[in-house]
Order: sequence, then C-alpha cells, then structure tokens
Amino acid sequence: MGDKRRAIGARAMGRGQRWNPAKLRALRQAFGLSPEGFAERVGRISPTTVRRWESGRHVPLIRQLEAIADAFDIDLAVFFEPANPNRSRRARASRSDVLPGQIELLPSHPARGGRS
Repeated sequence: MGDKRRAIGARAMGRGQRWNPAKLRALRQAFGLSPEGFAERVGRISPTTVRRWESGRHVPLIRQLEAIADAFDIDLAVFFEPANPNRSRRARASRSDVLPGQIELLPSHPARGGRS
C-alpha cells in the first residue's frame, strides 16, 4: 500500500513538473519494443506494469524511472512536462526594496566598528 501512495503522489514530480505517460509509450515505440520487450530491457518490472504506466493508471516510482533512464541512456527530464505551461514566471523583488507599508528594521549599510 505504501508504494501505491508514493506512486500516486508522484504525479507532480519535481517542482512545476508533471508525469507524461505518452512520453514513455513514445520511447518504447521508438525502440520498436513491445511492453514485454520494454519490461525485459529495464528489468524488475512486468509488462502489465508498463501498460499501467502508459495508460496513466499508475505512475512509476523515481527508482523505476532511474532504471528506465539507465536502460535507454536518457535523461529523466524526458518523462516530464511543465505542470502549467502557460504560467509566466514571477519576477522576484529585490531584497533591498522596501514595500509600501513595510518598515525597514535594519539599516541597508551597517556601521563598521560597533554602534553608530
């Protein structure tokens, strides 16, 4: 049961990344492998597991993704897509900027040699 919970929680692996099962199927097909051949090449997984991953019913654990990446000599990022591709990145305010209504508690340039 613990593996099942971890697998479900893995749908949004990495910050801003989402598992894409179609990419796993595309990889398998690009190498001309059946689910059985794919499972054999990766090792320690069954063809049924491969089918469940490709259908999106299950999500592989990170150690399983690492085994796939090693078996095919690819980067793990291949399996993920941005969680929200239309979202623009927020600009960060400079730490030196004081926001309206905010009180500056520390001087921006501390005095040297003790108190001022």
